[in-house]
Amino acid sequence: MALTEEMQGQIDFQKAVEDARIAANAMVHAQHQKLEAVRIAQSVIFENRRVKLASEVTDVTASDITSLADSLLTFINS
Repeated sequence: MALTEEMQGQIDFQKAVEDARIAANAMVHAQHQKLEAVRIAQSVIFENRRVKLASEVTDVTASDITSLADSLLTFINS
C-alpha cells in the first residue's frame, strides 16, 4: 500500500526533525569534548610548570593551552 502525500510529508518532517536533533547533539558533544581537552591541557601545563625549577619557569599563555588541547583532540579523534 502506497503512502499518501500527507503521510509521506509527515514521515519526511519527522526524519528532518530527528536529523536536526542528532546534529545538535553531535555539536554539543563536540563542544564538551573540546572543553574537557582544554581543562586537561591546562592541568597538565600547570602541573609541568609547578615541578620545574624557578629558573626554568615560563609564563603560561592561552596559546600554550589551546595548542596542547588541539593536540589532545587530534590524538583522541584519530
